[in-house]
Amino acid sequence: MNASMLRSLNEILQELLIKWECKLIEFNGEENHVHLKVSVSYQPHVK
Repeated sequence: MNASMLRSLNEILQELLIKWECKLIEFNGEENHVHLKVSVSYQPHVK
């Protein structure tokens, strides 16, 4: 992945995680992979 691809992926993840009520804590990557640290607030809906 190049720098432009990493920036785009970061923006997409930020928007998606907001919708899921989560937060992207850390994001970085290299040529063949990325590292994510995500804060997840999972609250299952139980009936």
